[in-house]
Amino acid sequence: MNLFEHPNHIGHCVIAGEAKCGSSSLYKYLCQHPNISCAKCKEINYLSKLGDKIPTQEAYSTLLNGMGSKNNPFMTIDGSAQYFRSPGGVPQKLHDMYPNSKIVLLFRNPVDRIYSNYLMNIKQNIEFLHNWPTFDKFLVTSGWRQHAINNYADNLERWYCIFPREQILAIKSEDLFERTQEILAEIFEFLGLSPYKIKDLTPIIPLADKQINTTYIRKLTSTGRHNHNASSANFRINVGVKELHQSSRGHVITGSVFDGHYPPMKQKDRILLAQHFKPMNKKLYTLVGKDFNWK
Repeated sequence: MNLFEHPNHIGHCVIAGEAKCGSSSLYKYLCQHPNISCAKCKEINYLSKLGDKIPTQEAYSTLLNGMGSKNNPFMTIDGSAQYFRSPGGVPQKLHDMYPNSKIVLLFRNPVDRIYSNYLMNIKQNIEFLHNWPTFDKFLVTSGWRQHAINNYADNLERWYCIFPREQILAIKSEDLFERTQEILAEIFEFLGLSPYKIKDLTPIIPLADKQINTTYIRKLTSTGRHNHNASSANFRINVGVKELHQSSRGHVITGSVFDGHYPPMKQKDRILLAQHFKPMNKKLYTLVGKDFNWK
């Protein structure tokens, strides 16, 4: 049975945004609400080009039908963050499939996001590491300025052209991890769900953020190939999850959940990126009607 036609189905939520904005943690938090039915996997990607192997909406519905009882009112959830920037008319496809969908968008300071994404890529992809062993080289030769992933405002406009604004909620990622319960309460209200205090607020830190490609780094160092670049990166190999401490707001990350144990970005790179993103951020603030105050 198509879950959207189930008598107890009360809505469909899509978590979009971008890589390295915290969608995995948000998905984990939302799935703890008793009226949200967790899918069989977070990123189904049925509506994007990655979903070619899912032939029908019924097959998509099967993947949405994960944990959670269907005997009470339930909301389905799709955590495919790539929907936000995917080509091929994803907003229209979602609207055609379920026009009352609620879309939650996570936006992280793009300066920090692009650096974090770079660090993730050098840990996951040897070829990427070979091509861009330092962030400086990445900024000069990768063509990052043209990548859709780095343009929040233009991507958001595509969604506003299809969905009414009252069906889209823009969340600042930094707020989610600094004021977690408060932001979750805002999201539950937006979704039309009852208030609920989430118990497990431990953030999800992907495996790629905990490990680094030590084999390739050693190879670069031992052969002398790109040795100066590998050294200058000042990698910290053993990356662990940051400790959590208790506060009146629940679990709060010591420092930022996004910081990990990465080498700090060079100040000159941060200035360059901040200048590049400044007009895009201003456009985004105008679109969402709030100032995220990113520096």
